[in-house]
Parts: sequence; structure tokens; C-alpha cells
Amino acid sequence: MYDVATGVYAEYSSTVNVNKNQVMNVQGPLPRGQMVQFNNVSGSGNVISYNICENIAGQSYPEDVINLYKTNGTASSPVQVIGNWIRGGGPSSTGGGIMLGDQGGSYVIAQDNILVNPGQYGIAVASGTNIQVLNNKVYSAQQSFSNVGLYIWNQYNTSCSLNAISGNQVSWKNSAGSENDGWNAGNCGAVSGWGTNAFNAPIDASILPTQIITK
Repeated sequence: MYDVATGVYAEYSSTVNVNKNQVMNVQGPLPRGQMVQFNNVSGSGNVISYNICENIAGQSYPEDVINLYKTNGTASSPVQVIGNWIRGGGPSSTGGGIMLGDQGGSYVIAQDNILVNPGQYGIAVASGTNIQVLNNKVYSAQQSFSNVGLYIWNQYNTSCSLNAISGNQVSWKNSAGSENDGWNAGNCGAVSGWGTNAFNAPIDASILPTQIITK
């Protein structure tokens, strides 16, 4: 898919499998602008895996490349956001790579994703419970809109607890050129594994191939 407002949008759905798609130059505008948007998706068997998204500066205007809004998996079958490649984002001052727990959510695992220069942030947990962010690689060079690589911050009047963020490698420059790899706002209780993340990791843009999508 090329030059789309949003690649896949699933609303009030279950058993959604978004697997091995290629999306180039997501356009928006808000509230669209995602490679994949789950809106009130629930139950077992929901997967966003091994997709590739490339947004070229000046040709795209994405928001969150992957966004889980009020989305809930189950304890035995969490929503899986696994093995996706994301390169390019901005110039949105709010959008970024993978947004979890948007307005709440539960039982989600984001694992083994690779993100390069994805926007204002890399991977975010904005609220929710039983969300796991494991073994991802997140890199950004200094850009006018870049802020933070990985964060957990309850932005809503919803529950935020029992979350794990561990084993991630992050190297992120904010708009001032300072290292700003991870931020825990402290309002989601104890975050399991936070101390195991490799901030200021020795990674760069080469964590993704030079060309990830060919027309």
C-alpha cells in the first residue's frame, strides 16, 4: 500500500490478524495517519506482526504508525505487536512509532520491533494494565520534532499498573541533540524490568536495511 490515509483500521473487532503487509508514505490527516489502528479491538487472536512501514520525509505525514486505542487482549492471548519494522515519521509533534494503552487497554505484548527515526517518540505506554514492551530496538537521530525514545506515562483517568518494559535497546536524540532514551513518569506503579533496558545503546540507523520497501 502506498500513499494511504491509514493502512489498516479495525474498530470494535476481534480476531484481527495484520501480518506481513508493506505500507509506504502514510498521509493522515488526523485522526488517521497510521499503518495500523486498533480501536476497541478485544478478545483473543489479535495480531500485528512482521509488517513494514516506511515514511519518507516530505512525502508523508504519519501520526502513530501503530496505535492501540482502548484495546484489550486476554491473559492467555495478549494482543501481539511483534517483529514490525518502522522507519520514518514526523513532522507531527505528537505522533511516533508504537502507541500502546491509548485511553486504556490491557494484555498487550510489543516485542522484537525495530524502529528508526519514527517521529516524536519511539514506543509509548500511555496507560493500561498488563502491557509488556520487550526486546525492541529504537533509534532516532536529532530531528526538529524528536523527543523521547521509550516512555511510560499515564495520560488518562484510567488504570495503569502491572506493566513490564525490559530488554529494550534505545539510542535517541531529542530536538536539542541531547540523549533522551527513556522516561518513566512514575504514575503507573512499579514497572517490571525497567532497569534492564539498554539506554544510550550502541545502535544506529543500520539496525534496518537501507531499503526495506521496494515499489
